[in-house]
Amino acid sequence: MKLFGTVITVIVFGFIGFFVIIILSLIRDAEFYVIFVPIFTIGLIINSILAIYGKIRKKLIKNSIILFYCLMLVTLIAFEGYQSYEKSLEVVSTQDVDLSEYIPFTENTKTVSLEESTTYQINDQLPILD
Repeated sequence: MKLFGTVITVIVFGFIGFFVIIILSLIRDAEFYVIFVPIFTIGLIINSILAIYGKIRKKLIKNSIILFYCLMLVTLIAFEGYQSYEKSLEVVSTQDVDLSEYIPFTENTKTVSLEESTTYQINDQLPILD
């Protein structure tokens, strides 16, 4: 009976984790959550299997599970806090230069042109642009 419960637990939590990853990847930036959700799901599966077999009462396993969930919570809070910090930063300038106004050799352009003909001529080697 414990083996059946273990198999059902792995299947159910596996499908839930898989669908959560799909939904999160469609809704928001999933770079963090594609890693976070499988690790959390695997930890939840291991926790459930230990609970099914009654091994969760041992002090080391109990402390390890508590540490795992605390690390997951701290990681999630740190990531979301950093995301909200980045969104709160003000953009100094959203002004961009429209380069289409400076297209050379067109009518009504803002490029500078000379009124008279040039007097400077290059007779030797042409300069090389790097």
